[in-house]
Amino acid sequence: MVKRFYKINEKSKVLGLLVFILFFGLSMPLINKSHEYEKSAIINDELDHKDLRPSLYEKWNDTYSFAGTEKGLNVEMDDEGNVYVAGPVDHPSELYNFGVNKYNSAGELLWNRSYDGFGSTDWCDDLAVDTVNNVFYLVGYSYTGSSWNMTLVQYTTDGVYQWNRTWASSSGQGSFGKRVAVNSSGYVFISGETGDYEFTIACFNFYGQRIRNRTVFFNTEFQLTDMVIDEESNLYLTGYNYTNYYPLINKYNTFIGKYNKNLNEEWVRFYTDDYYNITKSQGIALDSTNYVYVCDLLGENYSSSGQYWHLIKYDTNGNYILNKTLFRSLTNEDNHPADIVVDSINDFIYLVGRVNGTNYSEDVDVIVVKCDGDGNYLFNWTWDGGDWDYGHGLYYNPEGELIVCGERDSDLRQETSNQDFDMLVIKYPLKPENFTLNLNRYEPGTYDENGIIELNWNESLPYDINNYTVYNSTEAITEINESLNIHKEGYIGTNLLVEGLTDGTYYYLVQAFNEYGNSTSNYIQVKVKLLPKNFTLTSNATSPETDGVFTLFWEESIAANNYTIYNSTSHIDEINSSVSIVDFGITDLNYTVNNNYDGSMYYAVGARNDVGDTLSNNILVDIQIIPGPLSLTSNATNPDQDGNFTLSWTESEKADNYTLYTHNNYITHINESLTTILDQTNDLELFFSINTSGSYYYIVQAFNENGNSTSNCLKVTLELPPEAPILTSNATDPDQDGNFTLFWSNTFRADNYTIYNYTTPITSINDSLGIVAKEISELNYTITNWIEGNHYFVVVANNSFGMTMSNCINIWVLFPPESFVLDTNATSPDIDGFFGLNWSESIGANTYSVYQSQNYINEIGTGVEIIFSSLTNRETNLFNISGDYYFVVIAFNEAGNSTSNNIFVSIQIPPDTFSLTSHDAIEPELDGVYSLNWTESQYADNYSLYWSYSEITDIGAPDVQLLYNGTNLSYTFEELLGNEDDIYYFKVVSTNEFGSEESNSYNITVGYPGVIPEQFVLSSDDATEPELDGLYNLNWTQSQYADNYSLCWSYHEITEINGSVQLLYNGTNLSYTFEELLGNEDDVYYFKVYAYNQ
Repeated sequence: MVKRFYKINEKSKVLGLLVFILFFGLSMPLINKSHEYEKSAIINDELDHKDLRPSLYEKWNDTYSFAGTEKGLNVEMDDEGNVYVAGPVDHPSELYNFGVNKYNSAGELLWNRSYDGFGSTDWCDDLAVDTVNNVFYLVGYSYTGSSWNMTLVQYTTDGVYQWNRTWASSSGQGSFGKRVAVNSSGYVFISGETGDYEFTIACFNFYGQRIRNRTVFFNTEFQLTDMVIDEESNLYLTGYNYTNYYPLINKYNTFIGKYNKNLNEEWVRFYTDDYYNITKSQGIALDSTNYVYVCDLLGENYSSSGQYWHLIKYDTNGNYILNKTLFRSLTNEDNHPADIVVDSINDFIYLVGRVNGTNYSEDVDVIVVKCDGDGNYLFNWTWDGGDWDYGHGLYYNPEGELIVCGERDSDLRQETSNQDFDMLVIKYPLKPENFTLNLNRYEPGTYDENGIIELNWNESLPYDINNYTVYNSTEAITEINESLNIHKEGYIGTNLLVEGLTDGTYYYLVQAFNEYGNSTSNYIQVKVKLLPKNFTLTSNATSPETDGVFTLFWEESIAANNYTIYNSTSHIDEINSSVSIVDFGITDLNYTVNNNYDGSMYYAVGARNDVGDTLSNNILVDIQIIPGPLSLTSNATNPDQDGNFTLSWTESEKADNYTLYTHNNYITHINESLTTILDQTNDLELFFSINTSGSYYYIVQAFNENGNSTSNCLKVTLELPPEAPILTSNATDPDQDGNFTLFWSNTFRADNYTIYNYTTPITSINDSLGIVAKEISELNYTITNWIEGNHYFVVVANNSFGMTMSNCINIWVLFPPESFVLDTNATSPDIDGFFGLNWSESIGANTYSVYQSQNYINEIGTGVEIIFSSLTNRETNLFNISGDYYFVVIAFNEAGNSTSNNIFVSIQIPPDTFSLTSHDAIEPELDGVYSLNWTESQYADNYSLYWSYSEITDIGAPDVQLLYNGTNLSYTFEELLGNEDDIYYFKVVSTNEFGSEESNSYNITVGYPGVIPEQFVLSSDDATEPELDGLYNLNWTQSQYADNYSLCWSYHEITEINGSVQLLYNGTNLSYTFEELLGNEDDVYYFKVYAYNQ
């Protein structure tokens, strides 16, 4: 048997007829034999009823009835988990309407809507939900009274009607909408049959505007059954056609076609078979790689005994992959797959349809079939409503749910006539549901006493459980976490035998797993209590047992909670009043007995739990206790360096008295060579004070009537260092020459002495110290020429066992400052009084003080003044007035001082600069009465005022005359000097014994030495233009050096004084007021003012 493929003609019916002719005339060159049909894929000749599994659980189901028959033909889900079921619904006054129900995720009906078109019948076949735009679409067909039209209806997801569109075939044949799909951009695609030999695909936008359409023609009858869309808006359609020509005689062939978003054909394939003459596709689905899966009815000679559920797979380019036959339909060709979905994540295929039921011969049930990605049958679910139940549509939710829609006969009438169907929707979980865990083989009573139990659980739904994990814990299990123990993992059974349990409380829980998730059973509690098992008792007791301390050992008694130790003077066969309890509640497997009495004693151990006791064998112990062990210690150091120590020994149990021995060698036996220090004493210590170095050995023996016990041998080693010497010195504080002697006391046990020094207090002897002298036998040591600084000294007494350090003394060696030289930068003589002193460094000095006197300084006393003290720098600046001065600097430190040489400075300061001016002289000075003033010339004793008719450059010139000599700083002229009108020049000279200083030259002009009046301006501050009443003012600015002003006027421009010019005013005023009209009343007047002086 072969599969045949051929490409269809899509142009027109005429072209279709041409292809039909060519098909026969060219012996069908487009038909290709390729893949052989795989008979091995048929798993059953007849599906047994035992293989049909009734659904034991579903999330929910609902049947909806309105007026008659309501069918659920397809189902979808939105992003919020709401379920939409669409199909035809009966109407009381019409045949059918479009119907849609919306359920929430819990199966509660939210609303239902029906659409009534323009005709008597409106049949809904499919719906699609646009979750982006919150709308959904219904597609089907409506009868208008004369023809069937394809119909598309838009609703909001809240159930609000928006619009509808209808499509009529141009050929006049009926148009039947079959499928609808929406892409991510909101464009909606519908497909349907628009004639017996054709189907049409159309694209609409969100608003119902048709964008494009395409009609595909066949040369034989064709039925469209399904359509899906991929993420790139490619459309995949399937259906089947009928052929009755060679070689496809009396054949139904499956059609698969891929069309892009522009509705252009990408590829077309036909699937047919030589042996099975019926291949009617029913549904189409895509996986995540856009591989194509088609479910169809595969039939043989139209016989109901030869009908099969069938699966075909192509890749996205139309290349054939495989086909599988799933199982045989039992009765008629209605028993076929109706829809298909693909779980790409877990590689599963799900199909829905109908299958014969078990209630009676005509019973039909909904069936869901699960296959792997290669089409291999896995198992099925069935749903039985009691009568005829059809599965039509299937939706897969990646969260792990399947939604099935269809129809059921709600009247439960077993006859086939007058069936009344209701819309059916079922929600199946794909991941396991919770299930019940039970406990078998549990011994009667509160506890299980043999440690063997059996866990079993009902099979979790759905059936496709991969495995189970069994957990246990010692606490109630409320959640699965890391604290639980995994008892069994990957288990595939539903019962489990648990053996070897010991006493305790156990909790068990089972978790079921498949590809979609897991579920958990209840937890159960198991309490196990076993009677303790037999065990053996032993001990490490000696015979006789001389210290009463021994250990009992026993094997673990299985199931024992704890143990009790018993003893008795007779053999222990049972626990009664003659038996004493040594200890109880013991959880260890050993116990140390500490007896303090003599005699023979039997011991036994009892293993206990809540069920009962088990007694061990007996152990007989003969006890004769000698003094208990004792330990000898001392508080002596090792070696001990002071000879004072105490020997102490622990009390020996059962001892009556003690004897202390000593020897000069290690003691291994008590014999006559030992020296007894204490004999038969009850004391537990003894104090020793020994001043001789050496090793001493001690041992103590405890006695009673049963014997004695000897302590350890204790060695005490005495290595006594010298006593500490006391150190002193004859150094002063500070010591100013570095010569001094150290003295120390005579020290017991000292062989020699070592002197150490350091710059900080010495608290221990180490390598950082300096050694002044060593192995000295005398008790003093003289140090000479020791350097300056703070020095610390200790003396260490030495012998072969160590050294002992004296007290630490501090000797401060500090020399007085060394001589140094004082110098100055003063000139000789110094003429400004400003000078500096500086001196060389005085080695050892901390500070310096500066002294001055008017006499030579031999010592600091009367007449010597300190001017600076505690200086740390070696220079200073001074200012003194004229005179003779002597200076010295003294350097100081804590040890003394050092005086510099004398420095003599003679200061002779001449008068300082000053300036000459006049505070009241005007320019020119008109009356010759004025004053001259000059600033003080510092250090001046006298002032001389000179004058001349010319600039004074030389005081000794013949034309320069002395006008004043004295100490005043001004001179007043009360009358004219010399010629009345002239320029006079002045200069002042200040003098003292060390020199003189001239002022600036200053001149004063007296009278009018040829100066004419300066220019000035004439104006009016109130005359208007024109002046209406002739009353106004003339004003002029002051002309410097002018004595008098003449105001002239004329009727013409005044350029010179002539006969046309008239004098109006003469005087010293700077304005003139017109109180009446001048000259002609109405005219132009010209004015000019002249300024005069002598």
